[in-house]
Amino acid sequence: MKQIPVRILIALVIAGSVCAGTVTSAVAATDLPPLPPVEKPSDPAKDAAQQPGVTSDAAKEPLPAVDEAAKNDAAMQAAQDLPVIDDSALPVERAMDGYTIDVSQIKQSEMVKGELVEEGKNARINWTSEYIEATGQAVPPTGKEGTGQGKLLARRGATLDLQRNLLEFIKGVQLSSETKMDDFMVANDTVRTQVQGLIKNVEITDAKFDGEIFTVTGRIKLDKVRQSVVPYLPKSTGDEKPGKSSGRYAYTGVILDCRGLPLIPAVTFRVLDQRGKVVYGPGIAEDEVLLNSGQCEYHTNMEWAKGSAKVADRPLIVKPVKLVGPNNVDIVVTNAAADKMRHSKMNFLAKCRVLVVKR
Repeated sequence: MKQIPVRILIALVIAGSVCAGTVTSAVAATDLPPLPPVEKPSDPAKDAAQQPGVTSDAAKEPLPAVDEAAKNDAAMQAAQDLPVIDDSALPVERAMDGYTIDVSQIKQSEMVKGELVEEGKNARINWTSEYIEATGQAVPPTGKEGTGQGKLLARRGATLDLQRNLLEFIKGVQLSSETKMDDFMVANDTVRTQVQGLIKNVEITDAKFDGEIFTVTGRIKLDKVRQSVVPYLPKSTGDEKPGKSSGRYAYTGVILDCRGLPLIPAVTFRVLDQRGKVVYGPGIAEDEVLLNSGQCEYHTNMEWAKGSAKVADRPLIVKPVKLVGPNNVDIVVTNAAADKMRHSKMNFLAKCRVLVVKR
């Protein structure tokens, strides 16, 4: 029998020891106790939700995110659905003694119709619809709140406030190129008494009580103001009824397009030619027509003016060349336009068939 070399025997012995160790380790591993289960980290939101009656900040659902882009798109769409108004017909804002035009306060219907409205702090004048309107407010006296007597006293106080506001506003109205209501009331006792009577008998158009404040709104018609004031105004030189017209033209009225000029609306005014002669004024108009209907009808929208029944179907449209300072009430037209106004077959000036457009 062959003898195994020593080095091979040594290798076999070492290999056998390694295998025995491995088997022993495997057997020993089966005798170890089982490892404990691994716990997942706790979720406060889920734990709070599973416990009835317990709330937690973490358990609250987050608010949904606001889609700003969608919100803006909705707002733009809503704006596009609004009716479009031609702002070229709106009066420009200008300052004036006693009151100013405030376009933001003009009612939608008045803007669309091109009505000329001037706003003050607590009053307004509508030159187209011909009225002066004011508001007044008052509260029940201390100790009378919540009682019927307190409400009646608040209404009385609001009416007195309305009358004060009307008086303050009407003093700033321009009567002619040289006269304001305030100055005329001081100079003429009769006019002052009649105007005060109008204010005292103001027509109440609205009255409401919100539980704390009583608010009343009232109006004075401009024809009443004219009838109380115009007969006492001084006459202007040359402002007198003309002789019989030759009637060369067939116009049914005149529209004075004063857009772009700083015209001040007034109860009475004059139209002059370039030589300074009076073409139209309160002295040329028939007295009854002047007092009842006014010397002209004011507008801010030319298209509405063209459709006015006051100038009928064939009005003469005139672009004035300038205004007469410093009050910018009287209007100057070209000599050619003045000739057409004077010599129409229909004497429309005497009937006050005159419209003035401004903004």
